[in-house]
Amino acid sequence: MNEKTIDEALSGQYDEKWKEASRLKYQSLMDNDTWDLREAPRERRLLDASGSFKVKHNSEDVVEKFKCSLVAKGYSQRYSISLRKPLHP
Repeated sequence: MNEKTIDEALSGQYDEKWKEASRLKYQSLMDNDTWDLREAPRERRLLDASGSFKVKHNSEDVVEKFKCSLVAKGYSQRYSISLRKPLHP
């Protein structure tokens, strides 16, 4: 159930659960002013990112939550320009 890519998540049997989890994550980022969606400046190189898709279970091993995260790929960061210490949830 833990999907590796967004294509896997959105084409599998739990596609509706993953769509809802993605929508909730995006809404949370926007509500908390975590980031703004903008057009990229041509003179800047953007960090690559990927999605992380995980299923959370409770103590009885029952599915509790479908959780997705947007994660910057650490290898695309440059010292003193990006983060000095990559953040990892």
